[in-house]
Amino acid sequence: MDATKVLIEEIQKNIPKGENVVKYLTWKLGISKESAYRRMRGVVPLPLEEIRELALDLNFSVDEIIRKEMQQAANNKENKNDLLLSYITPYQNFLNIISHSSKRSVIFSADRIILPFIMEYDTLFDLFFFTQIHKNQLFNGIKSFSDLSVSKEIRDARKSIIEQMPSFDQREYIFGRDLFSGITRKTQYFRRLKLISEKETEILKLEMLQMLQKMEAAMECGHNEKGEECSYYFSWLDVETDAICVDCGEKLAVLCCLFGIPTIQNNSQNYTNMEWLESQKKYTILISQSSEFIRSEFIERQRDFIESINDNKSFY
Repeated sequence: MDATKVLIEEIQKNIPKGENVVKYLTWKLGISKESAYRRMRGVVPLPLEEIRELALDLNFSVDEIIRKEMQQAANNKENKNDLLLSYITPYQNFLNIISHSSKRSVIFSADRIILPFIMEYDTLFDLFFFTQIHKNQLFNGIKSFSDLSVSKEIRDARKSIIEQMPSFDQREYIFGRDLFSGITRKTQYFRRLKLISEKETEILKLEMLQMLQKMEAAMECGHNEKGEECSYYFSWLDVETDAICVDCGEKLAVLCCLFGIPTIQNNSQNYTNMEWLESQKKYTILISQSSEFIRSEFIERQRDFIESINDNKSFY
């Protein structure tokens, strides 16, 4: 809903019964039939003087139209914030579950770049939420990536997650072969629509390369910059579900990302999910500190995805 749509509805609702709206506009405003059609389709906005004349003649309130538009904008803003919080709040809750344990190991299963991987990258973090806004059509005045303004509530939630992220005795990653494909195609898509500028595209590309470089360094030495032991597995099969499983010794905690939406699994599902994640290793090869040729091919494939962002055709 926007002001133009509401205005057209008011005109149609209030013209004299049996009157053809195009003929009415042609007569009342002294315009051509084609001009009247274009106004009723919303292709050409009605000038303020024409709106005033129609409001007086048809007895509808311009203030009421503006009020409806403002209410719709407020609802969209609230819905947008609720939607974005639904993606980040489960990660906060997940941290609360695992933060009190003294011993922790974690398995990440991912066929694409998921939210935990981009928490520390400002522009990639914003891209994730811009994608959700675009997908759910909650624009509320957002016409491009540069217009995006993530709420303080979400910014604070992100900061809290980064600061409270616990250390792990061991990290294991099971990756599909097209890990960076999805995020690069999204960027390509928005770039073609001119929703993302060339400068913003370059920043996104740089952050992706930085992320990949960190992964490569951890694969080569077997630990990350925090000193946590890291094992990376390359899956010969497609990874079916993005998931995070933390073994705290006395308990398991599992978070699954179904269609991108994170969900904390209940206790009865945890051991089943853990067994499922462990079973995926049967179809993988360890590429950290070993299998140098396969590791190099995997890294180069991801780099090719990232470098393709500036291309005019998608990388397959």
